Amino acid sequence: TCRICFEDKPFPDFPSTLKRMTKNSRGALGLPPACQVHLGVKSQLGPVCKGCIAATLTAHIEMRGPERTGCFECNATWDVTFIARYVTPDVSAVYNEMLLKVMLARDTHFMWCLNDKCPSGGIADNSRDGYPQVECAECEMRSCANCMVEWHKGMTCQEYQMTTMDELPDHEKRALRRLVKVGARRCPRCQMAVEKNGGCPNMYC
Repeated sequence: TCRICFEDKPFPDFPSTLKRMTKNSRGALGLPPACQVHLGVKSQLGPVCKGCIAATLTAHIEMRGPERTGCFECNATWDVTFIARYVTPDVSAVYNEMLLKVMLARDTHFMWCLNDKCPSGGIADNSRDGYPQVECAECEMRSCANCMVEWHKGMTCQEYQMTTMDELPDHEKRALRRLVKVGARRCPRCQMAVEKNGGCPNMYC
């Protein structure tokens, strides 16, 4: 009997467990080793059926996100291989997409595509040629990593920002006017404004 839904179910409706663990036995487990003791068929609290585990994991994915999806007894986070055994293919696809977004959010060089209909993005690394122009890996839309707009073809970031000066705070307008007046230029790599006032004719980032 499942202690969650209180239904009498046949043995195959419960997760498989093993008496002894070997290096090749992980694939045969229905539960992570640490969770067998409180969810498995030999749990002193009573076993939990596959259906209830699936429902709990699905709820965790929706409410907690992929990084905190797992056991409802010990709160251990489960590996994707265990989660995929219980949830439906649709839920698994949502889980994988959420997990990918979490991983990409940690990548300081990743930039989400500015196309509202595109779920992908590109690499915005100022050490790469072409920066700050970033091309989406999926829809191929080109964006500016500095201005956070669709790529302003034929204009530097400074020139583009001058066209939108009316939207800027007064102190930024004054700073841009001063830079233009002294002939400042954007570094092609990091896009910082550079003012040359003598010395060597070459400048390096």
